[in-house]
Amino acid sequence: MIRNTHTSPLIDNDQLDSKERNRKMADWIVPCNLNYYDVYGAFEKLDTLDWKQTCLKIAVGDYVYIYVGAPVSAIVFKCAVTKVQLKTVEIDDTAFAIVGEKYETAPLHMELKLLKRYPDGLLSARKLSEHGLRGRIMCQRRMEDSVSEFIMSATIKL
Repeated sequence: MIRNTHTSPLIDNDQLDSKERNRKMADWIVPCNLNYYDVYGAFEKLDTLDWKQTCLKIAVGDYVYIYVGAPVSAIVFKCAVTKVQLKTVEIDDTAFAIVGEKYETAPLHMELKLLKRYPDGLLSARKLSEHGLRGRIMCQRRMEDSVSEFIMSATIKL
């Protein structure tokens, strides 16, 4: 599922240069290890987080789906990317970092605005795999169109 940047409800197109306005938006899947970061607690207290950014192709206006690892093993959060390639952390979420140095020492961060929380298991690894997700989710990566379409259809009534 690819969208034009003008469809993002959180981005003011007047702030984007012409290259950014014409770029196709993408869906990304980003892993979260609960042994390192309490993403549930963070999103209970904050609606926007700084997240380490390892993939430089993620851009403002894209959607990031946070995949929570075992024991949940499912996509649980949908976020909009509002800033990218931040060299310093702007939002203090250290209370939720279980092993903080993994995140604090990352060279780049992106800002994620929470859009939706899905029930645990709704978008499980098994269901995602059945709809085209290949391999284990161990790094930030672009989501296959078939997976994006499955998520849209599975969550349309939420």
